[in-house]
Amino acid sequence: MERRTRRNAGSSAFTLIELLIVIAIVAILAAILFPVFAQARDKARQSMCQSNLKQLGTAFLMYTADHDGVLPCPGGTFRTSAWPGGIVIQSAWLLSSSTGLGKDIGGIWPYVRQRGNGGPNNVYSCPKSLPGPDNVYSPGQNYVMNDYLRPCHPGEAAYQRRDLICGYQWASGINPDTMANPSAQTILLYEAAQNNTLHNVNRNGSPFFSTGRSATPPLCEGHPQNYHARTSNFLFCDTHVRAFVPGSTWEAATQGRFVDLNANCPTLQALLATGDYSGSAPTSLWNPGFPLGSGYP
Repeated sequence: MERRTRRNAGSSAFTLIELLIVIAIVAILAAILFPVFAQARDKARQSMCQSNLKQLGTAFLMYTADHDGVLPCPGGTFRTSAWPGGIVIQSAWLLSSSTGLGKDIGGIWPYVRQRGNGGPNNVYSCPKSLPGPDNVYSPGQNYVMNDYLRPCHPGEAAYQRRDLICGYQWASGINPDTMANPSAQTILLYEAAQNNTLHNVNRNGSPFFSTGRSATPPLCEGHPQNYHARTSNFLFCDTHVRAFVPGSTWEAATQGRFVDLNANCPTLQALLATGDYSGSAPTSLWNPGFPLGSGYP
């Protein structure tokens, strides 16, 4: 009786082959499920990014309600004195009094006061954005305002002559009701590739506005950042948010200008090889209504 009991007890144990089969099954399931979990996490981050942009869109609406229907200026370098005619410089959509967190002033900041050093605690950045080093300008910010949202824009090719061509209108925001193109088809904010060292961005930009190497090559700083399954999130002037492959936001007719105006991008050819940055829109989603060849791009 004792021998039979021992034999039965021994026969209930796993053999080496059975253990290997179980391990193989677990490995197969993990290989199948991990990409699914990763996609779910990325989708959640994209949804959070879209929620951030929607909150900022509401802040823009509140700003325009308090400023006679005019959007804040996208940004840029302005004269320190009043413009001719006594018109003073308006603040950009986001300003800082000095470097570091807690120094934000003006623009839409009074309406959305939630800023962190990148990641999920910063409404002004995608959750996938990179945090910046301590005490840098605009730490962790990767949302950028469309540079063309001004009453006058000389075009990026004539950027250095903007004061001569546009005067004080360069330092002003545009009234969406006066745009030739519909608000629902004009980009207001987009998420941009961050600087490769400080992880900050310019406040204003466009696909035709490249400023150097980014932290996420082959993109250059300021290009729409394709964080979300090769797409970028865009906030429109009517405050709706949509995801697009970056190239599908500008026209094929302006692709040559995109190449010319991004000649300083050190990885331009590698960027073009991805196919995601080739203009294919039937009409530009960046242009508020400037005729081609006279201010755009």
